[in-house]
Amino acid sequence: MRIIRERSYKYNEELAAINEELAATNEEYLAANEELGAANEELATTNEELLEAEENIRRSEKLFRSIALNIPGSLIIVIDRNHRYVTIEGDIMEKMGYDRHRYEGKHPAEISPERYEASKSLYDRVLAGEKFSVERKAETSEYYLIHFVPLKNDDDLVESALIIALDINEIKQAEEKSAKLAAIVETTDDAIISKTTESVVTSWNAAAEWMFGYIAEEMIGQTIYKIIPEDREDEEPRILARLRTGKRVDHFETKRLTKDGQLLDVYLTISRLWTSRNRSSVCRRSRGISPLKNRKNNVKMTLSVW
Repeated sequence: MRIIRERSYKYNEELAAINEELAATNEEYLAANEELGAANEELATTNEELLEAEENIRRSEKLFRSIALNIPGSLIIVIDRNHRYVTIEGDIMEKMGYDRHRYEGKHPAEISPERYEASKSLYDRVLAGEKFSVERKAETSEYYLIHFVPLKNDDDLVESALIIALDINEIKQAEEKSAKLAAIVETTDDAIISKTTESVVTSWNAAAEWMFGYIAEEMIGQTIYKIIPEDREDEEPRILARLRTGKRVDHFETKRLTKDGQLLDVYLTISRLWTSRNRSSVCRRSRGISPLKNRKNNVKMTLSVW
């Protein structure tokens, strides 16, 4: 009987130890479940943040493409630090020989080694942090202005580059026309003067210098009344008033003053002009009758009022 009691006591002790181990195991299991639950919550939060980040990226990419497509005459490219194309968009993309679906994600050397070699040094410069612009003329004789802009992260380190190419052919054509007109203005025998509608002189060509004796530096910024005799100062507001109604002034005979105070007989032809920004201007053309009252010549004078 004593032996049975001893064995029963021993079994009870072993059972108690097993129960204690089981309880400890259960506690560990519960703790592990809690940790797993917390990890699952963190994972769910991370997934939500990831989905939100992906959606933000999609929205940003959509916005980028929308902006790029709505900048007239432009091509916009983003490259990473390894010179790979990240994004390409713009309404002159095909015109410049780029294919977004074929190019994005690839290295330019894989697509056009020659083009890459011509551009590599520029990519290196912008990815080194330099912001600059270059003007290029294509083989088709078209002109492009290309801006290179380094893109930095929160640590102020360059991680990619933005390249914006703009079609400037219209600007170039306008510059050429302007240069031709400027050459005509400077070489003509006509005295050509530009001034504001407030009668302030803004340009004064060589023929005007010869005719009136004033060099450009003496007249630009001055009022045109400097060459109008006092007894004819009322002509200027009357002429401008007529032009504001859209009418021209043709072969208006009058007198103007030279630097040495002599009167010059002239014919004026005046018309209103508009600049490319729709700013009003007046073009005045005059033909000199005589530099002095007792002398005639065939000198022409044109006054342009801006």
